[in-house]
Amino acid sequence: MTSANVTESSPGVYCFHNLPFTVHTVVGSPDAFGPTDGILVNVSNGASGCAEAGFQIRVRTTTVGAPSTPSEHPFYLLFE
Repeated sequence: MTSANVTESSPGVYCFHNLPFTVHTVVGSPDAFGPTDGILVNVSNGASGCAEAGFQIRVRTTTVGAPSTPSEHPFYLLFE
């Protein structure tokens, strides 16, 4: 996977497309070390906000204080 496989369609909404492997499971985790706490990472195959050809996975990052408003936060993904 390279950065060419990821597009940030809007702040906090990341679209993964044309991955060079079959996705069976994805686990997302916030990189919450440091001054930021309460980061939420939502991984789904829902394409809302992702218009790229070959779309496969969407990640939305938010905070506990504003869970319905995507915002940019670091995260980790594990693909299987």
